[in-house]
Amino acid sequence: MKKKLIALILISVFVLSLSACGGNGSSAPTAAPTQPAAPSEPASAGDSDPVFNNIKVSAGSGTAGGGQYVYVGGITNIINTNLPGVEVILEATKGSGENLVLLQNGEMDIASIESSIAYNAYIGENLAEGEEAFPEVRSLFASLPTHFIITTLDQSASNVEDFAGKIVAFGPYTGSTDISSRAVFGPQGLNLIESFTVTNAGWGDCFTSMADGQVYAVTGGSIHPASAITELEATKKVNFVRFTEEQMNTLTTNFPYYKRVSLPADMYNGLTEEYETIGAWQAMYAHSSMDDDLAYMITKTVFEHIDVLQSTHNGGYTTTLENIGEQPVPLHMGAYRYYQEMGIDVPAELLPPELNK
Repeated sequence: MKKKLIALILISVFVLSLSACGGNGSSAPTAAPTQPAAPSEPASAGDSDPVFNNIKVSAGSGTAGGGQYVYVGGITNIINTNLPGVEVILEATKGSGENLVLLQNGEMDIASIESSIAYNAYIGENLAEGEEAFPEVRSLFASLPTHFIITTLDQSASNVEDFAGKIVAFGPYTGSTDISSRAVFGPQGLNLIESFTVTNAGWGDCFTSMADGQVYAVTGGSIHPASAITELEATKKVNFVRFTEEQMNTLTTNFPYYKRVSLPADMYNGLTEEYETIGAWQAMYAHSSMDDDLAYMITKTVFEHIDVLQSTHNGGYTTTLENIGEQPVPLHMGAYRYYQEMGIDVPAELLPPELNK
């Protein structure tokens, strides 16, 4: 019996060493927007951790130039550096709306999605065009809050009502910035969308068009800071238009998943004081069918190297295990295992439905 036990241990060590040497593949994802500092030496799986061999995981982010893309790029690099045998491929997408569809169709393994969009799909209500009920969506962890911004180069603009007759860019069609803008300015929100012309393009392209004078304003809920805005501010002065108190009350009342949030004054050059607005949390999601061990190790690896994520993205400090309750979709079984190990009190409504089967 002892000889068999020793043999099994030796085999496990041998497999683990092979995965550590070659599991990440010969090249890093070419789309990664940043290269965060790697730990002094790559982490290896614990004695009881699952071992993987040549597993490829696609990760949905957002358009290049957006904060969502940078954030998921940070997660990608953490996993590729520290989880032997798993290679994450960063995918540029239109954002939350497209990510949800790709995840549901099995064309994406993990994805950053605004929690309001994921929750509506989970319960099968308030679905956007092209979306279907998706009760199999599961959360891995809450990322950070999105902040709805209203930007223009017109320094005289003081309210969104000034946009009448203008061209306003909402970001990529069916992306998170587009979905949030259509909600905010639509009939259920401020009912202003008919007063201006809506155009759609990649998030970064929208700000380029605004710099060229082709677009009057760019709006949408996004992760910040967004490189598209910081790059624009190198040559242009951006005016961050604010909601009135009455408009804020209308939006938070009509959309329960929106909360009052604020960007710090030093986030952008155009902000000389806190920018109060509305926002909903972004989170990383997977399909319920994802292997439990893989979901467990993805979650564990990210949080064991959370300092690297925080150095990659200014908003990464909000990515904590304790913030899981900021998003409303139940946890994946694998992720839930890690939350249990870490002693996190998971709200009852976020317990995996599979526990009841």
